[in-house]
Amino acid sequence: MNSPEPEESGIRGVTPRVRASELLRVRTLWLAPIAVTVILMFFMALFYIGAIVNPTGHLSGLPVALVNEDRGGTVRGSQVNFGAEVASDLLHTSGVTSRLSLDEVSYAQAEAQLNSGNAYAAIVIPRGFTASLLSAYGLSSASVGPPAIQLLTNPRAGSVGVQLATGVAQPALQQVSSAVGSKLSAEAAKLGSTPRSGIDTASPITVTTSDFRSVPPDSALGLSAFYISLLALMCGFLGAVLVNSSIDAALGYGTSEIGPRWRQRMPVAISRWQTLLTKWSVALVAVPILTGVLLLVAAGLLNMNAPHAGELWLFMSFAGIAIAAGTLALLAAFGSLGQLLAMLLFVYLALASSGGTVPVQALPSFFRFAASFEPLRQVLGGVRAILYFNAQADAGLTRGVVLTAVGLAFWLITGAAVTRWYDRRGLDRLQPDVLEFVQRSARAYTTGAQAPAAGRDTGSDAPTKATTPETAAPGNQPPAVLRACWSRPWTCGSRQHGGSGTSQPMTVRYGPCGAAPADDHVEQAAPGAREQADERPGPLAQVTDRCRISAGEIPQAEAVPGDGQHDAQGDDGDQCRVHRDCPGRASLSLRMISS
Repeated sequence: MNSPEPEESGIRGVTPRVRASELLRVRTLWLAPIAVTVILMFFMALFYIGAIVNPTGHLSGLPVALVNEDRGGTVRGSQVNFGAEVASDLLHTSGVTSRLSLDEVSYAQAEAQLNSGNAYAAIVIPRGFTASLLSAYGLSSASVGPPAIQLLTNPRAGSVGVQLATGVAQPALQQVSSAVGSKLSAEAAKLGSTPRSGIDTASPITVTTSDFRSVPPDSALGLSAFYISLLALMCGFLGAVLVNSSIDAALGYGTSEIGPRWRQRMPVAISRWQTLLTKWSVALVAVPILTGVLLLVAAGLLNMNAPHAGELWLFMSFAGIAIAAGTLALLAAFGSLGQLLAMLLFVYLALASSGGTVPVQALPSFFRFAASFEPLRQVLGGVRAILYFNAQADAGLTRGVVLTAVGLAFWLITGAAVTRWYDRRGLDRLQPDVLEFVQRSARAYTTGAQAPAAGRDTGSDAPTKATTPETAAPGNQPPAVLRACWSRPWTCGSRQHGGSGTSQPMTVRYGPCGAAPADDHVEQAAPGAREQADERPGPLAQVTDRCRISAGEIPQAEAVPGDGQHDAQGDDGDQCRVHRDCPGRASLSLRMISS
């Protein structure tokens, strides 16, 4: 019976196992993920903190309605209108106009703006404003209430926006009140009038603040629209990532690993365009299901206020499909890098420029520009219109639908154009000759793996000759792109091996393709091979060409005959040598087992 192999002998006694200490000597192995993570964290901090760190300092153009309904009054036969003076002062005060976009409208127009979320507040000067001021200073005998200006806020448009609007409007109105008080005090002194008791003559105007329409109950204080929009975006992004990995695994271009089980299917011959079309089709079905589950949990299970659930689901699904289409297009165009680009574009930058917490008018100029095309901003506008403004078209729903459709069309056209261009240029994910070779090799491996099992079933202890890619099946030769660097059968391991009954012992060298230097002592030169430097023991799989190992990479090798001398232990002393085509390259010394 055969004794079990120790761990150092490798997987099934063929491939040496790699230790963490040996892997960590390869700098690119741990530097690459750290570098990528550092870049991501840099942009995350830049986007998130940069967008919200100083909203007051970046505030500009926040929409606020200004309503003057004052009818004026008469002082010593002269017509006066303090309401018009207050409005003019506000419109010509740089501290106000540089931050707020004041729109002087009628009360009905202001109501329409508030009802559609197009204004964060409204400053309302009432009809008897002048009369109340004249009465307060004893300049009129009319019996009216104290002078007041109403500040109507719109929390449905955004609580932070309301705070910013009131933070600018209230101090400005207090300054106007002081100016009006000084003017009226001087006029009353000239006429010998006595101000009414209880009136602050230095600042006579009272500013009352109230909500025009409070946020609905069970709406997270007006933040439910933001979180639902964000989750709808994540349905598209995460759905696309999962669809991409699952389809790639099914087509044999990716692996699936669940617990200890690892699997990779036989690669399928399929074009990039047909692959993308398949992924888009699956995402088209998957995303509406995901958004439906989201809405079911939010509104059905958690009782979130959702007065137009059907329209909300349709819009969320449409937005999620657009995000999924863009994510899959980026993955098709850039490969694994596409996922990072999608995260930056559809998640990090989208959150920073969405206006979900801080209004767009309080963002730095770069993020305001990004808000004009970033998907989350458009989705949020549509969702907010559905949840808080009775699904009105002018509340942001029309803009959300139109710009989401534009984004969807852009990603569909881009994805189709890029993948078709790749296909026309012959830039397949796996070259046809390599694909055919892999399929033949896999079939040969399956046939070879079944033979030892049959031998064990019959109780035979006879050794079984190892099957190599070149000898497993007739005509199973590596494609031309590999053949130049893989000229003879070989096997590398860590066990000592005698010379009886085997082919000539040899040294295998790995290296990039090209012309070998004249001083490299090889009979069939490994093209581009260089003199080894810094030899040290280690596993074969630790270092390959260009310092990196990938799942589909076949080591480039050239067999060089050894001297055939064996010591008393049967060790011929030959080595498997590995080149790294980069500064500080090293060779790994391993014993050779000839095939």
